[in-house]
Amino acid sequence: MLAELAAGNLRTGGSSRARSTRSALPSHSGKVTLSDWSHLEELAGGLRAPMAVRIKDLILSAEDLTPSKSLRNAQLLHDELVARRASMVAHLLRLPERIRDHPRVEELTEKQYNRLLRMLVIQRPRSFEEVEQFDEELLSGSRCSASDGETRRAIGAALSEEAFCPTMLGARRWGDEEADEVSERQTQADVQLDGVFTARIALRFLTNHYLAAKDPAREGWTGSVQHKCSPAQRCEEAARLVETKCLARFGRAPAIQVHPDRDRVSFPFVPEHMDFVLHELMFNGSKATLRKHAMSDTLPPMRVIVAAGDADVTIKVADEGGGLPRSKLRRVWSYQGRWGADDRKGLGLPLARLYAKYFGGSLHVTPVEGYGTDCYATFDARTEASCSQLLASKADRDDQRKSGPGGLGEGLYDAQGRRFCKTPEG
Repeated sequence: MLAELAAGNLRTGGSSRARSTRSALPSHSGKVTLSDWSHLEELAGGLRAPMAVRIKDLILSAEDLTPSKSLRNAQLLHDELVARRASMVAHLLRLPERIRDHPRVEELTEKQYNRLLRMLVIQRPRSFEEVEQFDEELLSGSRCSASDGETRRAIGAALSEEAFCPTMLGARRWGDEEADEVSERQTQADVQLDGVFTARIALRFLTNHYLAAKDPAREGWTGSVQHKCSPAQRCEEAARLVETKCLARFGRAPAIQVHPDRDRVSFPFVPEHMDFVLHELMFNGSKATLRKHAMSDTLPPMRVIVAAGDADVTIKVADEGGGLPRSKLRRVWSYQGRWGADDRKGLGLPLARLYAKYFGGSLHVTPVEGYGTDCYATFDARTEASCSQLLASKADRDDQRKSGPGGLGEGLYDAQGRRFCKTPEG
């Protein structure tokens, strides 16, 4: 059936796709294997690659919707959902065997595979009436926020298994004081997991943006894009939420002092992506501070510094939580964590890095062993240049570890300059 879909539909952009009802849609039952995927790989020649997305284009496409613009948007979204869902399934099936074969990951892969099959056969909109049918199909699923995560829960469950952590990827358990190096197998798994989560971020964001653009207009917003997103305001809100969360969970919380940029700049951006990064950095720093100063009556405050340039906005989150040795810096970006009912370890920071990178930003970590950690999140404020980062690569991860801020090469920040509240160069 898939080969027929490829020959008859995808290579013609869906113009000859037969109408299908929900009851007639195909589905796959049971474990999805590489053999199943080989059929879909045959479609690769007929599927265009996912498109890079600029903030500017997202705003223009969602403003002043007309029937013709709505049709183009629906067609583009349909194609993007197919391309990115296919990417997600491919990365899931390329995971190391003992992750891929975990029951939760198998269940996730089957769900994503069936969603891909569904998108391959439902009608690609060709008229305004079919746009309405397409919208109903999208609305039949629930909208997701960045904090939701069937994907995170499934991957976290696999990584948390006792048998998986120490030996599956050739590395010791997360948190082992001797586990300085990241094995080649771990790096390979990280590349695939980056691809899985990047595709999931794109699927969530593009769907939510498309649907939000059709909701009643909100002043200052177009779809999921806020016209004047203020990093200082986002930092202040994240600080309040993290302090409240720590008080509820741990009974105490370090103060989070936000030092906004002088002009409190704002620019078009997706607040949800910025919020995810800021919350992760502040919460991690707060927990580290609580651990380091558990026996002290007072807690040193965390500092959040917002610095705005002509093209970028950099947010520095500095804590006094003890830091970590540079020898262990390699593993902070690896998915080596555990998932629990109330907390997760080892997943949040790699995911925050993907959210920061999605629209052309970056995330770097500079520890000072025995003192604390500086984290630098940079966001591209130029809407023309903000281009989504589609797929991670091994070369990208090697570069992250070997050089530049937060890496292990000559580009490592001089973190002792933290006391002067200077913004990073480069």
